[in-house]
Formats: sequence, structure tokens, C-alpha cells
Amino acid sequence: LGLLTETTTFSVEDNKFNGNIPTELSRLIKLTSVMFCLNEFTGLIPTEFGSLPEVKKISLGSNKLSGTIPTQLGTLSQVTSGWPRASGDWKAGFVAYNSLTGSIPTQLCDMTSFAEYFSLDYNLLTSSIPSELGNLMAMTTYLRSVANLEMSGTIPSELGNMVKMAGVFSVSPSSKISGTIPSEIGKLVASVRGLSMYNTKLTGSVPTELGNLESYRYNLYMDSNRLAGSLPTEIGRMSGLGNSVYFNGNSISSSVPTELGYLTSLAYGLYLNSNQLCNDIPTEVSSLSGQVTSGTWQVTTGNSIGTLCTFVDDARFDIPTSATSLDYSDADLSGTLPTELGLLTDLAELRLSSNDFSGPTPTELGNLVAMHYVMHLHENGLTGHIPTELGKLTDLNIDLIMCENALTGPIPTELGNLEKLENYFELYSNGLEDAIPSQLGNLIALTSSFQLYANSLCDDLPNAVAVLDNRVENYVVTEENSIGTVCGWIYDYRFSDTSADADLESIAGSTETTRLDFNAQVAAYGSGTIPTEFGLLTGATYLGLRSNQFSGSIPTEFGLLTGVTEVTLKYNKLDNTIPTELGSLTNLDDELKLDTNKLSGTLPSEIGRLSLLAEALDLESNLLTSSIPTEFGYLAQEMTGWLGFMSNRLHGKLPTELGLLRKMTGRLLLGANSVWGTIPTEVGSLTEITDVRLFDNSLCSDVPDEVQALSSGATIWEVTTSNFIGSPCCAMFPKNFSCDHPTSAPTLLPTVTCSAGWYYDGGQCVECAMGKYTDVSSPPWATSCTLCPKGTINQATGSSTCTTCQQGKFASADRTSCGDCDIGTYVYNASTCIECPAGKYAPTAQNDACLDCGAGDHTALAIKATECTACTAGKYSEGLSVNCTTCTTGKASSSRASVCINCERGRWSYGAGAGSCDNCDVGTFSNGSACQKCGAGRWSATGANTCTPCDEGKYSMEGEASCTKCQSGRYQRDKGASSCTGCPPGNYSGSTGSTSCEACSVGYFAPDANRTSCLKCSTENSGDYAVANERTNERLVECIR
Repeated sequence: LGLLTETTTFSVEDNKFNGNIPTELSRLIKLTSVMFCLNEFTGLIPTEFGSLPEVKKISLGSNKLSGTIPTQLGTLSQVTSGWPRASGDWKAGFVAYNSLTGSIPTQLCDMTSFAEYFSLDYNLLTSSIPSELGNLMAMTTYLRSVANLEMSGTIPSELGNMVKMAGVFSVSPSSKISGTIPSEIGKLVASVRGLSMYNTKLTGSVPTELGNLESYRYNLYMDSNRLAGSLPTEIGRMSGLGNSVYFNGNSISSSVPTELGYLTSLAYGLYLNSNQLCNDIPTEVSSLSGQVTSGTWQVTTGNSIGTLCTFVDDARFDIPTSATSLDYSDADLSGTLPTELGLLTDLAELRLSSNDFSGPTPTELGNLVAMHYVMHLHENGLTGHIPTELGKLTDLNIDLIMCENALTGPIPTELGNLEKLENYFELYSNGLEDAIPSQLGNLIALTSSFQLYANSLCDDLPNAVAVLDNRVENYVVTEENSIGTVCGWIYDYRFSDTSADADLESIAGSTETTRLDFNAQVAAYGSGTIPTEFGLLTGATYLGLRSNQFSGSIPTEFGLLTGVTEVTLKYNKLDNTIPTELGSLTNLDDELKLDTNKLSGTLPSEIGRLSLLAEALDLESNLLTSSIPTEFGYLAQEMTGWLGFMSNRLHGKLPTELGLLRKMTGRLLLGANSVWGTIPTEVGSLTEITDVRLFDNSLCSDVPDEVQALSSGATIWEVTTSNFIGSPCCAMFPKNFSCDHPTSAPTLLPTVTCSAGWYYDGGQCVECAMGKYTDVSSPPWATSCTLCPKGTINQATGSSTCTTCQQGKFASADRTSCGDCDIGTYVYNASTCIECPAGKYAPTAQNDACLDCGAGDHTALAIKATECTACTAGKYSEGLSVNCTTCTTGKASSSRASVCINCERGRWSYGAGAGSCDNCDVGTFSNGSACQKCGAGRWSATGANTCTPCDEGKYSMEGEASCTKCQSGRYQRDKGASSCTGCPPGNYSGSTGSTSCEACSVGYFAPDANRTSCLKCSTENSGDYAVANERTNERLVECIR
């Protein structure tokens, strides 16, 4: 055989040959077709086959070959088919149905022209499926590469590259194949005829991308695996499925998708049995049962159809989808209540009492709006709050019982919406807190039981709830609660037990408390910190804790006692700052005494809001710093008593606003501080005061005449002692005052010189605070400092300039510091950070605006993006894009593209997201749409945009790469023919590619059609002779005797 070197086709297909395949065949280097299939050959596949460079078709299937698949077969780069055309037996494809062992050589994946029947199945191959199989992108028909019982590993995602696959894709049966079904299977959109993945160890969910196979027409095998999750609704898009769907024998759960009802072409079966499907079968799916073959509707068997999906895995419950009543009372159940109970929207009653349920009450129970009988959750171990959502159950008209649990938190006001309740409303024996909502008074239909006892309810009983006692038979509310005690009160023995002193009023958190009078009780109760709970006693009008040993801070909660008219905390050991919240005590009309403590920090300007304060503001003998707020002048409305600031560490100038307190008749005590500067002449307006003490400060210059005049009516006048009275302020404070003397002649210029960073207040120069500036250094002097412009700051007093914040930083409201903006933001108006909007980004914080993300790029984040990255090939973006848009079928793009380009004529892209367009295969063409097969009578090379008609004497079938010459005995006189015509009787054609037939010569005849030559008439025995053509004008089909 090795000597037949001119042979192009070698076929012994479908015989009973045995023994080894001769290696000598490798000498037949002109071979284009090698067919050994359907015999009984044994031994190895000759490695020498790799030296047959012209082979385009090879089929060794259905033999008894053994050993490994030679890697040398991968050199047969022109092979397009493993299909045995003579027999048409799919079992004979390529090397299928042998006893081959070992792994699949990756070199086979170099056979990139292989288009049909790449069959390796039913051998003894082991190892995993090579990902390189995805290189066989020309594959259109029948990939059965892994149906070997010993194959293992996963299905490579690269198999999705075979987007031209229009035949069978099979990995079954391969009991060791595992892993998930790659989503890339959804790229096989070219009318795959068979998808077989049954009897493996595949896990995970069914990929939604399966729905992309909208043109799929045949069986879908995915049964007998380990698939889980729910069936994707996208399967309903496979509306062309015409045979059967197999998902049986898996662990698929959840409902049967309604969308399966779109599979209206199913004719032979729907197999969903032996899974974990639940809920009712949608009517759209049930309607398919009438169109499939009898006995092939397998949906309910081995599933939980008719049972709510949410309870399939909960062995405690067996709840049908049609449930309207649920009674598991006293069933010895435990664990948490499933939130899925809220899905039983047809329930009219729910009885779960007397079990051992724990955890929170599901808020989803509020969805059971059809409930109109009872909800029994009592005698369990439920914790947490009562869901406000239960207030939606407005048709509940018998019972709501949740007693004897461990519920906490307030009673929801929304329970007052259950106005139809007639029998029982019972929440007793829990840990419910806070006040009883007045809305419960809306339960006016109740007649049998309203019980809230044995909780931690507090405050007064609302009148609307109290009147229910008149109509409810069993009304128990106040017992074992704290009704009458303000909510939030914590027991404190110091204020709740008066046994040691009959004169000490016990408050015990009572809602009726009006006086908090614990003055001079140091021996028994007056030490430790002051309880913050005092702020809850909002009915109090007097707060007296003087002459004790209280320490710590003054509770900020005192600001809630807006009804008090007098506060005295003097003679204690209180420290820290004075709460600004005391400025909320606007009904304070008597006195505020905080003297003789250890209070520190600044004087709150909010104290100036106490415009009704009349008798005294006494802050003496503390450690207060800062200046006296000008707002204290607002106390002028009613202040007739006195002000005490003596013996602190106050500094700064005396505010001129003190002159507004003209009604004062008592004392002005400011001695023993560090106040400096001149005494304001406005103090002279306090003509009624009798005690003025300004000693031991740093006051300078002369006492204004208006102020000195007060000494005549004062019983105590201590002003000059330990001050600098009589000394020029410029000598004492040269930074703040100038000693320039006026000229002998009048001048318009002031005698004070203020430097830049200072301003003139009418009497002296004052240093600008941090965050402010003035750059005036010559008359007329600045009379105030200017806040630094937006985006600038200064951090020193006496500044004449401001510093600009760095890029990406903003200036604080007081202009004393620069704040950082995050990446992904920009500084707006130099004062705040704004997140980058869609399509913009900021790798570092920007000023005024974020950077634009240009066309071809995207930010990936809708807001606060930090980078702008290129779209990958197969996607595009216009400017300011958050995401890239995938190119649709028939278009492609390179990376960083701003638009997808339509494929040129003769090229196409299959599936979305193509980075380039592929040439149409031989035998196909594209004129701006998907590549189509050339019609019969036409042919094309690769990349064709049209098909060329076959010449005369030739023909072609559909999708051919070239035309075939008419065989001898046949002819074709026309172009574009799909077949050749046989020469009629009396005619012949002796060569291939004939465009006409020739008439038999005289003495010759052709008795039938398709003759390649004429037969000669003989007269030796029969005496036959031929009639001349000229005589009959017909072609001779027989010899005439």
C-alpha cells in the first residue's frame, strides 16, 4: 500500500479489517482523506500519520485501537473533518469508540481548521480537559471530546470560544468531570444542535447565559449532576427547544420559573423530577403538560411542589402554599422564627404559642395583612423590640397575644391601629420599656383583656388608655411597672430614700416632682456626681444642690429643665466647663449661682439668653478663663440684683455692654481676675449699684469721670487697688496702645497707631483673632478684622495676611485650619468637599471640579471615582461614561474605543464583546450581516462579501468552498448550477466538466442515461445494425435488426 504514492483518498470504511494500521501509509503524502473507521483494527495509531501534510479528513473511530493519541496528529493543520461520510455513523468520528488511554494531547488543539466531528468520546482517556480546545474556533459540528468515564477536572471556559458551533457539544457521560458549568457556554449561539452535560459531578448553578442560545432546537441534557441554586428564568428565552429538557436528578431548588412556559415548542418531555423544587407550578408551565408525549411530563416527582420554598429546608414546618391557618402551638419547637412567615400572605390566623422560640419577632409578620383572627406568640423566649410593622394588621379582630416572652423596647404606637381587636391584647411579663403610648386608647373594641403588667413601663398613664378600664373586663396595667416614674430614671439611693432625714424630699424619679431641693445634705447624700437623670424631671421649677460635696461636671441634661426659675449649685466641688445648655433655661427669673466650685474654661455666651434673670448671676471663686462675653449685656431686661465674677482667671477687656445693666441695684464683683485695659465709660450708667469691686486686675489709665461718680453712692468701692489706675495704658500694654501725644494744633489723625493685624475699637488697638486679618497699617485704622477669604486661613493672632490652602484642601468655617478632601472629590467654593459626579474622577482631590473621563475610558463608579481606565477591546464609551458598553454582534472595537465599528463586508463578529471581526469561512459570505452559507451553485473563499456562481460544467452544494466538475456522463451548460444533468440515452460525455453531451456515432448506441461512452453495435451473431442518425434525427438507444 505504501507504493500508492499518487493516491489522494484511502478508505476502508465499514468493513471487518483487523490487525495494525500499516505505518507505510505515511508514504502517501498526497492523501487528503484517510478513512479506517468501522473496522476491527488494533494496536496503536501510527505516529507517522503526522507526516501527511495534505490530509483534510481523517476518521479512525469504531475500532479497537489502544495506546495514547499521538501528539503528531496535531501537525495535520489542514484537517477540517472527522466525519465518515460513507457510513454517516457518528460513532466513527475522528478517534471515537476505541480503547485509547492517557490524556488528550494539547497538540490536537493546533488543528485549528477542524470544523466537524472532533470526536474523542468513548475511550479510556484520563486527566482533565485541555483549555486549549478553545482554539478550535472553526468547529461547527459535533464536539464530543470528553465523554470518557475516566476524564476529570473542570470544563474549561475557553470552550466558549467555539462560537461557530452548530452541532453537538457533549461532555457526557464523564462521571469525574466536576466544577461549574462555565458561563461562556452562552457564547455558542450559532444554533448548537445538542448540548449534553449529564451524569457528571458538575456543581454550582445553571448559568443564566444559557438563555443566549435562543436558536437551540434539540435536547438539553443536564440531568444526573450536582447542580444547585435556582433554574434561571433566562431558559425561557430558548423558545425554539423542540425535543426535551432534562434537569432531573440534581439539587436545583426554588420555584419553577414562570418563563419555562415560553418553551411552547417542546414535544417530547420536560424532566425536572428529583430536585428540590417547591412552590406551585406556574400555570404557564403546567400548560406544557398537554403538548408533550405521555409519560414525559416529570416535574412533581421527587420535589416539594405544593410546599412553600422558604420552608423546604426547615424541618420544623410543613406549610402548603395554600395555607390560611397555621397552628404550631405547644409543638416543642425552638430556634428563631423564620422571616419567611411573612410570605404567607393568605394567613388568617397564626398560632405559635407555648414553644421555645427565641430571637427577634420578624418584621415581615407585618406583611400578613389578610390576618383577621388571632396572632398568638406568647409563652416563648422572643427577644428584641415588638415590630412596628404589626400595626399594619388592621383587620385583626380577635387576639394579639405576645405575653411571657423577653421582649424589650417601647410599645409601638402603631399598635393603636388595631382598632378592630375585640378579645385579647396582652403584652404582660416582658421587659417592655418607656411610656405607654396614648394611641393604645384607640383599641375601643376590646372587651375581654388588656394586660401590660410586669414590664418596665414608666411615666404617667395616658388618659386615653386609662379609660379602657371602664369597658375591658380584665384590665391590668400599672402592677409591676414604674407608672408614675419618669422614664429613664435610674434608682439612686441618695435621692430615693428619706429615712435619714424627714425634711428631705424623696423624688424617686416621680413624674410629679417640682422641687429638686437637696441643699446642704453633704453628711448623708450630697457627694459623688450629680445624676444626669435629673434632666428627665422636666416638671421641676427649683434646682437646689448647694453646700454639698458634689464633684464632676454639671450635667448638660440640666438644659432640659426649662421650667426651673432658680438654680443654685454653689459650694460644691464641681469642675469642667459650664454647659452651654444652661442657656436654654429661659424661664430662670430668680438666680443662677454656680460660685465656689472648680469650674473652668470659658464663660458661655449662651448665658446671655437668660433675659428674665433678675436676682443674681454668681460665678465667683472658680477657675474660669476667657473674657466676659458681650452677650451678658442682654441680661439688662430684668436684672436688678448683682453680677459676681470675682476670684477667677478672666482676662480681656471689660465689655462696654455692661453699661446696659442699668436696673442693677446690687453688686458688680469683678475683682481678683486678669482683666486689662481701660474701664469703659459705659459702666457709669449703672447708677443704682452699691458695691463695685474691680481690684486686683490690670486696669489702666484714669477712671472715667462717669464711673468715678458711682463711688459717691456705693457702700463698697474697690477699684484702684492692685490695678494700674493712673498709668498710661500704652506704657503697660505697648502692643495694644500707642503713647503718641497729640500735637499742639488739632489734627484729624488719631493719637493711637494700630499695626497691620490689629484694629481700632474706638479706645485702643485690638489684636485680630485667628482666622481673621487686617492689612491696614496707616490711618484711617481698621475698625474690625476681616474673615479670611474662602480657601485661605491663618493660625496666628494679629495676622495681616491669610494663607491659601493647598490643592484638594478646604478652609474651615472659622478659617483657622485647612481640611482634607478625599480622593474622588473636589473642593467646591473653597469651603466644602463634593463627590465627583458620574463620568468624572479625581485621583487626588481637585479644586473646583473633577477631571473629565474621556471617550474610550470609564470610571466604573457612578460617584466618587478615583480613576479613569480604558475600555477593553470589544467595548466602547462616549465621554463622561461610568461603564463601557459592550459591542453588539456584528461590531467590534479595539481597546479605548469611543465607538464600535461595523464589521466590513466579508467579516463578522459572533456574540457580543468582540475585539475584532473574523473573516467569513470558505463557503460563506457577508454583505453587512452575519456570515451565511453560499447557496447551492455558488462558492466563496475566506472573507468573501459575495458568492461566485459556478462556471458551466461545474456545480456546488450549499456552503461549498469551490465548485466540482460534472462527472463523466453528466453535463451542465448553465452557470450557478447546484447539480449536473445526466446525458440522455443516445448521448454520452467522456470527460469531467462537460458543458454538453455528444451524440453516439453511427454504429454506436447508448441504451440508458449517464453514459460515459457509447456501445458498438455488432452483426456477427445477431445481424444487428445501426440506423444512421441522419435518417431518424434521433439519438440511437438500441441497434435495429
